[in-house]
Amino acid sequence: MSVGVQSRLTAMESEETSDTRFFDVELLSLTPLNVPPGSTIGLRESPTLPSRGKTSVQRLAAGGFRIGSFFDVFTELTVDGGQTWSPVVEPTHLELQP
Repeated sequence: MSVGVQSRLTAMESEETSDTRFFDVELLSLTPLNVPPGSTIGLRESPTLPSRGKTSVQRLAAGGFRIGSFFDVFTELTVDGGQTWSPVVEPTHLELQP
């Protein structure tokens, strides 16, 4: 199974300063890529625990933007093709680094 993922998120603006806007975000889905056909191992974002985070968009004085983001992602693992799913105890902290 590849570590690449596709994700969707929704954002609602929560705060704003003179040069930076902050958004509360939630990861809604996580789809592993390049899973071998017939594989019984799977990974998913928890359908019952919200994977929330925050995104900041800062306007730079020289022009352009600096964007930062993090999520605390609750994942579940299956080894029997999705018959049963085992949740993780603690979320995985994902942070966008420039």
